[in-house]
This record gives sequence, C-alpha cells and structure tokens, in this order.
Amino acid sequence: MFDMEDINVLSVLNLKDFINLKMLVIGHNHYQSFGPFNEGDEPKKLESLNLQSNRFNNSLFKSIKGLPSLKFLDLSMNDFHGPLPIQDINSLSSLEVLDLSENSIEGFETPISISGVSGRITNNSHLQLRLNSILCNMTKLLQSLASFQAVKSLELRGNNITTIDEIYGEENEGSRLI
Repeated sequence: MFDMEDINVLSVLNLKDFINLKMLVIGHNHYQSFGPFNEGDEPKKLESLNLQSNRFNNSLFKSIKGLPSLKFLDLSMNDFHGPLPIQDINSLSSLEVLDLSENSIEGFETPISISGVSGRITNNSHLQLRLNSILCNMTKLLQSLASFQAVKSLELRGNNITTIDEIYGEENEGSRLI
C-alpha cells in the first residue's frame, strides 16, 4: 500500500512508477491527472484506487481504462460533470465497487456501439451516485445505467431526481435501490 493522504501538492501523478502496486490511496490532495501510460507501463496488479477529494474530471477515465485488475475505484468528491463516458468505464472489466458520489454527474453516455452484451461491466456490485446533480427523471437515469446490469446495490441519495415513474419493473433477487 502506498498512502499519500493530505500531502496537498498540485501535480501530475504518473502511475508507471508503481507497476507492482495493489492499492493506491491519494485522497484529499489536489491531483488533476495521471501521466499517460506507454504499452506495458500500466500497474496491472492495481486492485484498489482511492482518488477521492481531488480535482479529477471526466478525462481521467481515458487514463485508467488500462487497469485490468481494478476492483475498487473511489472517485467521490472530484470535478466530474455531465454524463460520464460509459465506454471507458466498461473497459474496467474487474470493477466491483465504483463510488462517484459528490460530483456533478448527470448519468452516463450510452453510445449505440455498447448496446450489445459484449463490453458490459459484469462484476460491478456496488455503484454509489449520492449527492450528484442528476437532473433527470428516474427512467432516463436507469436507461443510462443499462451497462451496469450486474449492480446489486445502487445508491442515489441526495440527488435532484424529478420522478420515480416506472422504476418498479421486474425485481432482481439480491438487488436493492437506495
């Protein structure tokens, strides 16, 4: 584990220096981006990445999409805005927990190219979206979450969701909506 909590430096973090790392916690700093990965420089063993309370934005997903072992990703309290790029999130095929709380996201971009079964997140069990600026009705939000079919726990507390029409469809065993 490499822990850089509360260092408060404004810089670019390049993960190529941490090839054998399994857990990285750099929350509560002022990081904005990761350096680009060259082929083979990705920390392929990284399973847990805590980037909470930094200055990351939507472009971060392009930098982290080459992390095949990533299971836990905390991106809460950053500068994510609007719809997020579902294609890049889908490339994190081992992801089990994704925390996007306390940002300003409004759902997920769902291009036609990912509407098929291939490329969907299959391991994601927990998706946290509390305290965002989700300014749409529940039906539209759930449609944008179609790639997260394996989600068993979805947290939506503290958003600006306008209606909850049509959320009571066929119930999946073990799933819950908070």
